[in-house]
Order: sequence, then structure tokens, then C-alpha cells
Amino acid sequence: MLCLSSELSIGVHDAGLKARSPEQLQHFLSIPPSFLAQLAGLVDGDGYIPVTKTAKGYIEISLVIGLDVRDIELLKTLQATLGLGRVTNPVKNKDGTTIVKWIINRTDLQEVLFPLFIHHSIFFLTNVRREQFNLALYVMDNGLTKYAEIPEAVPTSSLLQPLPLTPADYLLLPFFNPWVVGFTMAEFNLSFRNMENTIKEINRNNPIF
Repeated sequence: MLCLSSELSIGVHDAGLKARSPEQLQHFLSIPPSFLAQLAGLVDGDGYIPVTKTAKGYIEISLVIGLDVRDIELLKTLQATLGLGRVTNPVKNKDGTTIVKWIINRTDLQEVLFPLFIHHSIFFLTNVRREQFNLALYVMDNGLTKYAEIPEAVPTSSLLQPLPLTPADYLLLPFFNPWVVGFTMAEFNLSFRNMENTIKEINRNNPIF
């Protein structure tokens, strides 16, 4: 169930909706679709939507974007514009790199970000992210709380929009251009010399995603 009137929401909320002021709701609804499309592209390229099991067997869902510490101001700007989540302190990896993460929790995903994506017909274009998004939607839509309640085969959500059928159809997506901007923010070695080949790389029939 999706609601974009007085509240934003997907699915079942055992604890009720988070209290948000009219000003906050107006802010969320006024966020430009182009910004949301760029964010979707960034998540496709350098983010993930983990659906994990807590120590007590409960489900935990979040959206995480991890970038090099040099991009901390970018994450802070995105976080401030959207008004959701938190940017972590820099963490040094074993390989010597230092990263920062922008993390958005389940409540904000369920009540704000995912409904905004759906409202503006913006969706992920890579297979891995789509699978993660579909699993999160299934959990939210069915109000699942225990990890053991997740079936082995998760049905495709009616809220998950289908991918374009041909490479050329990607260019017809209203959000494709800002999605590309977001995707290229990610640390991917993609060549854009040949746009058709690039589009083929994100086609659902290409197994690299």
C-alpha cells in the first residue's frame, strides 16, 4: 500500500507511522525528480540495500552508499538535500583506503524514499540493486519482522517496474539522463564512448549486473 497524501508509506507498520510535520512532508514532495533519479543512479553504482538478520533473528533493512573519504562533502550535501539518514565518520579499511557511508534506515525508506521513487516512476536499472529493492519491498509490504519469515523464493513486487526491453528504450526513460549523472558519480570504470554499448551493459539480459 502506497500513500502520498497526508503521509508517505509502503506496507504494514506495527509501531505506526513516524510523526512528521506538514513542513517535512511538503519538503519531501518538493524534492525534484531529477535529484531522486541521480540518487537512484548513485545507489545503482555505489550503494546497496542490505536486508540482514539481527542477533535476535529480526530483519534489519537500510540503504547504504559508501564512498572514498574525499567525497564526504558530496554525501553530506545529498543527505542535507534529502533530509534523511546520517553520514558516518570516516573508517579505514584493511586495504588502506578510508571510506564514509550515508545510511538511511528502514522507517525512512518505507515512509519516504521508496514511496518517492515509486511516485515519480523512478527505479533501479541494475539487476543486483533491483533484487535487493524487491526483497525490501516484500518485507515492508507484508510487515515481516522475523528473518525466518522470508521465503526462499521472493515474489516480484507489483511496485517493481519492468526494465525497458531494448537498449534504445533506456534513452526514452524520462529519468535516464540524471540517472546516468548519478551512476557516473560512482567509482565504476565505464566507458561512455559508445552510449549504445553502455546501455547494453545495464540491460537486464547482461549477466555482469
